[in-house]
Order: sequence, then C-alpha cells, then structure tokens
Amino acid sequence: MCGDRAACWGNEVISQIQPKIKRFEGYVLGQCGSCRDANLIAQSELPVYDTNEDPMRWCVETLLPEIFERLKDEPRENELNRANSVFLVGMRGRLFSVSGNGSLVEPDLGFYAIGSGSENALGSLASTVGGAPKERLLIALKVSVLLCGQVRPPFDFLEI
Repeated sequence: MCGDRAACWGNEVISQIQPKIKRFEGYVLGQCGSCRDANLIAQSELPVYDTNEDPMRWCVETLLPEIFERLKDEPRENELNRANSVFLVGMRGRLFSVSGNGSLVEPDLGFYAIGSGSENALGSLASTVGGAPKERLLIALKVSVLLCGQVRPPFDFLEI
C-alpha cells in the first residue's frame, strides 16, 4: 500500500508530515479525506488482527465499528456518512475499500486507489499489471502527481 502526503483546503494544497497509511498489528490502513479523521485514527489503538477469522468478516464486525466509534462525534459533511473519509484496508494478501457510509468492497482487480488522484492511479495500475508491486505503485503516484494538482510527495510505502 502507498500514499502521498497532500492535504487540501479548498484551493490550498500542502505536503503534510503525517503519512496517510499506517501499520497496525495484522493489517495496513490507508485513509483519504478529512484530516481530522486521519488525526484521530493515527492516534488510536485500533484492534489487533491475530485470528484465523475471515478478513472481510473481521473488518465488518470488528475493525469498522471501532473506527466509526472513534469518529462518531465528528461533524459530517453528509449526514448519511459515518466518516468524512474513505479507507483502504490491506491484510493477508487482500485489499478492501471502505466508503464513508461504511460500505466495504473487495475489488476483484487485486488493486485499488482512493483519493484525489485515484482515477489516474487506477489507469496506471491497470497498465502495469504483472510488474513489480512497489514499482507499479511508484509509477501510479508519479502519474497522479503529473495529472492531479492535489497529489504531492513525499510518498510512503507499507507492505501488506
């Protein structure tokens, strides 16, 4: 999993110190959207995945309720959403995308992207299938920087 470090407020874009991806015990979590959500999650002790339980079931029944519990008192841009963010969860060789309303999807492509440059990153990833994972991710980030003004280095990488 990888991420850039852009933070955007309207037309203002800055590179932030805090990474958008973080390793927890048993999984990697990526986030885009609200910096406030990111701050709360980065400072949280989220559940440990140390079980043989199906990763999707564990995300739905254990991880997501914990994340949304931590974010429950934050104001929402859309009252249907439980978070002002979108998440990626990588664990045991699987990748899950989580929307702000809590919907969880396991993309069948084996890769996915979220955030401002996601369309560019997905196009790049689709065109480099079969390549070395970290190289593919770096190319996708560079393409996103080139084509989207809201993507900025430095880049962070964590193995799932």
